[in-house]
Amino acid sequence: TSRLHRLILLFSMCGLFWLFAALHVRDAAILLSVTSLSYVWIRFLEKPEIQNIVLLVGATVFTFAFIGLFRAEFLFVPLAMLFAGLAAILMFSKFRGTRKVIIYILGLIGFVIMGVLYLNFQGELFSSLVGGYQAYREVAADGSSDSLGMALIVNQPILLRLILGSAYLYIFPIPFWSGIDLGTAYHLFKSYNALFFYALIPLMALSFLIIVRDRAVRTPSLMFLMFIMIGFTLAIAGTSLEGRHLGAFLVPFLVLVLLPDLTLKKYRHTYKILLVIFLFVVVMLHLTWLVIKL
Repeated sequence: TSRLHRLILLFSMCGLFWLFAALHVRDAAILLSVTSLSYVWIRFLEKPEIQNIVLLVGATVFTFAFIGLFRAEFLFVPLAMLFAGLAAILMFSKFRGTRKVIIYILGLIGFVIMGVLYLNFQGELFSSLVGGYQAYREVAADGSSDSLGMALIVNQPILLRLILGSAYLYIFPIPFWSGIDLGTAYHLFKSYNALFFYALIPLMALSFLIIVRDRAVRTPSLMFLMFIMIGFTLAIAGTSLEGRHLGAFLVPFLVLVLLPDLTLKKYRHTYKILLVIFLFVVVMLHLTWLVIKL
């Protein structure tokens, strides 16, 4: 019950979801598509039965066929989920005997399907990703060619961009109050969302700590959520670097941070420590920005 209440609170307080509901209907549709496919995957990973396999295959094919109509760069999403799901099964499933053999056969079939889809659509997929990256880079350069973000992240080599850009997605904008002065609901929601992430990131760190320490929680469904969250964060950091695009994948994130049982004192205490450390880092970043700008 406490986890359900936490999930409702997180949904209600997410600034990106407010943005989708108020202004970006297309992103809301993508959020629904990604969340639905994630649900079908979790359902299959929890109960790998025939009806769930059929449902998963149908949902994957349907999403692959239509998600590109919403945003061409997201054509890779069903393939990425297929890869994450199969990796979670092969690495963390605890099935034995006949069921294990069936799972490995299904995994092999899945990799074959993924390979066929990739070979048939790799040109379109690559074109969408590269085209999207170039378009967003040009927009960013036109709007803020001398900004710290362009200098320190966008114009960096891809490896640094992936590392710094992934962190940037969760703390943007710096300073967090910048959206208040721009006079648009879009930037106001994104500024508020930064505050939401300030509270969420330490909870995410606590979830990762539990996963690292406790082998028992590393179920295929939980690791699937972690894989897609890390994977899509890196994908967005390497392409558009647009925090709004991250919103489409936030539901797996919100489910993943339900892992810590905050009714237990030890987890509440650890969360408070992580929150203080993270807020200290955020304050230092804002002070650095003020020194550089002023």
